[in-house]
Amino acid sequence: MRRIRDYIVSHETIWNQLLKHKKFNAAFTMHNDRLKSTPRGYDKQHPLIDELRQQSFIGMAPLTRKQVQSQELVELIPRLVTAGNPLMVALCEALEQPW
Repeated sequence: MRRIRDYIVSHETIWNQLLKHKKFNAAFTMHNDRLKSTPRGYDKQHPLIDELRQQSFIGMAPLTRKQVQSQELVELIPRLVTAGNPLMVALCEALEQPW
């Protein structure tokens, strides 16, 4: 988590763009399991403190049973992967992993 939090601190503009990304926000909600206090070593007044307090960075796409069981899923999955790309790129950069 430290590497992701450090990435958020050093790439505020990119992270803010991610938070405002229309396609991502239309497709996903973020799992909001947050620490009660500021993680050790981070500024309590940081503009992205809520993001720094996240315990995970999981985008959830609320799919209905009907969507999952239909042929629509074959078309929906590529759209979701595309919409989730900004988060995956940022997380992979933070963890120095390929995407």
